Amino acid sequence: MERNSLGQFVKGMVTWNKKEPIIKNCEYCQREFSVKPSLDRVRYCSRSCIRKGKPSPMKGKKVTPETRLKQRLAKLGIRGEKHWNWRGGNGKTERKIEMARDEYKQWRKAVFERDNYRCLDCGERGGFLNADHIYPWALYPRLRYKIENGRTLCRSCHEKTNTWGARVRKIAPDLRITERN
Repeated sequence: MERNSLGQFVKGMVTWNKKEPIIKNCEYCQREFSVKPSLDRVRYCSRSCIRKGKPSPMKGKKVTPETRLKQRLAKLGIRGEKHWNWRGGNGKTERKIEMARDEYKQWRKAVFERDNYRCLDCGERGGFLNADHIYPWALYPRLRYKIENGRTLCRSCHEKTNTWGARVRKIAPDLRITERN
């Protein structure tokens, strides 16, 4: 490629990516195909012809049941308890299973109806209401379905309480009554 004294390309010269394509024949199917001059080393017209032109690397080899098992495990990947991110099962915690039960749904509805679907802190009616356990679910299994242990809170007020989410673990000693079960 010619350039002038300023390093600019000379007008009328063909750039490297605009050159005429090279016509070649595929080594497998004998079809004509074209490639850029920079891809002169290409010998096949497609990926399928590349694969067809070569035998399988496993051709003629005997595979033992032990090798088959290793191949299968490699294909599946590491799963279950051996996986580094294993968290103990199907993801359904005891709490999620319990909260799907009819008893919980009835308790929640009874708490909402008793408080007239109104947040006890800010007075908001309707919206995203939570039925909060005054004495935490995890620490007091006997009080889980007692309506007196429930209160209606909107989400923002519930997040401010000591019983929101993981805060229960931090305050657990202060909330125990007499026995856990």
